[in-house]
Amino acid sequence: MFPNPTADYVYLKAEDNFFFKIIDLTGKVLNEGQLINGQTKINLSDYEDSIYLLELVSKKSINKKYMKITKQ
Repeated sequence: MFPNPTADYVYLKAEDNFFFKIIDLTGKVLNEGQLINGQTKINLSDYEDSIYLLELVSKKSINKKYMKITKQ
């Protein structure tokens, strides 16, 4: 994931297929989608400056991974 912190977009790159969610600190899901063998651009420009969680779930397993996104 890059850039982080960001003012507008973050890019996700992977060689596998993932579902992703952007979650605010109250637990509300703000955005969700799929990353399919490549790169996905996520627009955060309408979000308030804050910290968000990126939840990644592989299509091959039920394990979840979380990353912190800082929006400035």
